[in-house]
This record gives sequence, C-alpha cells and structure tokens, in this order.
Amino acid sequence: MATDEIMEGEIVPAVTERALSPVASLGDVMTTAQLKASTKRAKEQREVITAYVKDHLVKGVDYGQIGTFKKDVLFKPGQEKIFSLMNLTSRLEKDHETIEMLGNEPGVIAYICRVYRKGEEIAQGRGAAKVGENSRDINATIKIAEKRARMDACLSLGFSEFFTQDLDDPEYHGNADRQPGGWEEQPASDKQRELIQRLLFDIGVAVEDQKGYLIEQFAVKVPLTKKDASTVIGALKGGD
Repeated sequence: MATDEIMEGEIVPAVTERALSPVASLGDVMTTAQLKASTKRAKEQREVITAYVKDHLVKGVDYGQIGTFKKDVLFKPGQEKIFSLMNLTSRLEKDHETIEMLGNEPGVIAYICRVYRKGEEIAQGRGAAKVGENSRDINATIKIAEKRARMDACLSLGFSEFFTQDLDDPEYHGNADRQPGGWEEQPASDKQRELIQRLLFDIGVAVEDQKGYLIEQFAVKVPLTKKDASTVIGALKGGD
C-alpha cells in the first residue's frame, strides 16, 4: 500500500443524518454552538471531498456512469487510489455476525473491512457473497466479498454522497427492466467481444485473466450479454 500523502489535512467520516437525529435529543448531546460547529465541519468536509474527487479521480478509470443510473459507480481502481492517497490501510476479517444472521447458509462468505489511519480505526465496511452467485466459483466469490467490504468502508468515509458501490447493489437490479430475449439477454456480438479483449489487453490484462477480471471488476456474468458488453466497453473507453 502506497503511503504518499498528497492531500492537505485529514478527511474524517462526514456527519450523517443519523448523527443529527432525533432533533429532540440534540440538547442532551451538544449545545447550539457545538451543533453549528459540527454542521460547519461537515460542510467543509464535503467541499474537501468534492475537490478530492475532481483533482484525483479519473472518470472512466476510477469511476463512471453505468447505463441510466443516477449515481456514478466507484470502480476498484478508484477505491484503491482513495486508500493510497489518503494514506489509509485496511484489514479484512471474517464477519461471523453476518454469516450467523444469514443462518450459516453454506457457501456464504462475509468480511468486515476495518480502515486505519496512523493506527487508528476510522471506518469499517461489510461485504458478503455466495458461491454460485452469477456462476462464480469459490475463488471469485472470495474476491467479490472482499471487494464489497472494502468498497463499503471506502464509501463510508464520505464518498457515498458521490458514488454507489457497484452493479452488485440491489438498487440496480431492482430498477432494471429485463425483457426475456431482448437486448439485455442476447449474447454479446463477436465485434463486442473482440473489442473488449483488445481494450483489456491494452491495460495489461492477459487474455487468460480477462474472464476473472470482468467478473471481479464489473460484477458481470460471463459469457457477456450485449447490454453488459456495452457497459464494459463504455467503462474501459472512459466515454471517449
């Protein structure tokens, strides 16, 4: 993990709505002056994060627009860049609580990602996946669960206002209109597959690694559909 620190000051998780409610109990936990100071700090943090996204994250590489969804999707390279540039380290551990909550179902893999700055834990996230989900084997499932936990932790630092995690979010699947036999279900064309293969090769992904890369990075099912292939091509080309 790179430790170069190029940001001035320290970004800490922004104040959430939960932290400011219920209003009736504010007097028990902070004075009016403290509330004003806290609100001002939250505003300043949002401004810093906005500038950070503009200055350091590259659209089409670190994040991008997928389909017609409202929020940009934070990609794995973007999450890794945020951790690196903010001088953060992370540690994964088995999430026993989530596994138990899901009834100890066979094939479920869950992690907690704890994020540290100078040895102090400042955020955490959770991620889970199940073997067989989107035809993933055990190794791909482990990687997806790890990625989801890291992404969840990363977004909790204040970036959830700007990004959603990825196409694994239930929000996306719930809003998708899938027509049997339509564009969403038709297999990718030879031209699409060849273009994706070339684009991946151009960024250093060997042919034998491309299937795993597509599954891990874009959370798609292989063989690709025309819709998923179009999404992947758009992200790899960065909208050019």
